[in-house]
Amino acid sequence: MKKETLSLFIFLATIIAITTPLVILTSGATTDTFSVSTTVGNSAPQIVWVEAPTETPNAGTTKVITIDFNVTDNNSVTDIDTASSSANITKAGEADRLSTACWSVSNSSDQKTQRIRCNITIYYYDADGAWDICVYATDGTASDSDCTSSDLTMNSLDDISVVETSLSFSGSPGEQDVAATENPLTINNTGNQVYTGIDLTAYNLTGGGDTIGATNFAVNTTASGGPGDQLSHSTPTTITGASLNKGATATEELYFYLDIPSGITATTYNSVSNWVIDPTGN
Repeated sequence: MKKETLSLFIFLATIIAITTPLVILTSGATTDTFSVSTTVGNSAPQIVWVEAPTETPNAGTTKVITIDFNVTDNNSVTDIDTASSSANITKAGEADRLSTACWSVSNSSDQKTQRIRCNITIYYYDADGAWDICVYATDGTASDSDCTSSDLTMNSLDDISVVETSLSFSGSPGEQDVAATENPLTINNTGNQVYTGIDLTAYNLTGGGDTIGATNFAVNTTASGGPGDQLSHSTPTTITGASLNKGATATEELYFYLDIPSGITATTYNSVSNWVIDPTGN
């Protein structure tokens, strides 16, 4: 019974406390007005996710890749200056690769988060391994995002190209140190590997019932006739001093010489199989 009485008393007291001012305000007293204002500050954009892609360069040329990231701005996605966003990838000892264009891909349903995509051009000689990604967003004011990072994995690209597709020699039986018409044979490194050596597998030449053995050929890197590494039929020969760095101008030049055997038929001789250049030591 005490519990019910106490509850009733509090309830009535509350009614009295609330309704008493209402009686005063409606009693004819004068009133006044006042204004209310508030300032809503700018919210800096925040990068909340960055893609971590894996890419393989294109042999001997460039490749345009994309980096996606999400930017949240509590003021609304319309506050984000998408075109001024940027991305870059970096690796120690390598040239920085910077974005050339960025654009909006999509917005979240609450219009607070935007997916941005940026183009970056990579080169065939960009080193394999992990590259640091840094992306950046702004709303056009002093309130900008910090660089938010992720990792891009650059795959290895093992690729070379030989400028000349064939070698030809012209001479008489018994003639020594006949230089190849195409000297030097140029090898381009069209990948991102560094090669510390180059092997060459040669094959015998046949014609008119005679054979010019692979051992009659020599190769060097110094344009000096005669001295060089003697080749061997169907067996790799490591060329002294030959190597291939990586980069836009990474090449190696090989010079070929032939000792034409005496007493062979004067005719055209062709190799029984294509010769093979194999860079090694990467």
